[in-house]
Amino acid sequence: MTAAERKPFYRRLYESWLAIAGHFGEVQTSVILFVSYVIAIGPAAVVMARKDLLHKKQLRAGATAWNDAESPVPDLERAKRLF
Repeated sequence: MTAAERKPFYRRLYESWLAIAGHFGEVQTSVILFVSYVIAIGPAAVVMARKDLLHKKQLRAGATAWNDAESPVPDLERAKRLF
């Protein structure tokens, strides 16, 4: 390489810093994801594991999966109003 093709010192320093910062970012992302799982997702999964959120026990008992709507009886005036 000739002197004209060689990168200036500040450019080499900048590119080296970008490589180091990229590796640091990968490690930091892994740590943040691990900590968020341990603090939020893991305990929530343990607490919610025993609950029957889909009401499967009712279906095993022979009941229907149909849930009635809790809205008032539909009428024409209500259907004309969107909100």
